[in-house]
Amino acid sequence: MSDISQTLLIVSAFLGILGLFIGVVAYFKILYHKQTLEFLRQDRDDANARADGYKEDLTRANVKIADLQGTVLNQETLLTEKSQEIHVLRNVVTGKDQLDRIEKLLTTLAEGKFSDASAT
Repeated sequence: MSDISQTLLIVSAFLGILGLFIGVVAYFKILYHKQTLEFLRQDRDDANARADGYKEDLTRANVKIADLQGTVLNQETLLTEKSQEIHVLRNVVTGKDQLDRIEKLLTTLAEGKFSDASAT
């Protein structure tokens, strides 16, 4: 009977040591997974912060693009106005406007004279 009790004592001691070993392994495994989750959460928080920064950069870039588009539109309008002014001044300097008016007046007078002469 003492052999059975000794065997039971050895088996129970072995199972106790095995259970203790499994408990220690489980404890360290839980600590490892907990630490891994904390690192992953920190990485996620960092990624979210970077994404927010990118969103802010995009917003600033869109505002700057809108400002630049407004500036381009203003410059194009100014360029068109200056081009028209240059055209008018070139016509004034060359006398083209006056020549066109004189030509029109002479044409009108000539048509009037010829139409009066053909009517009589």
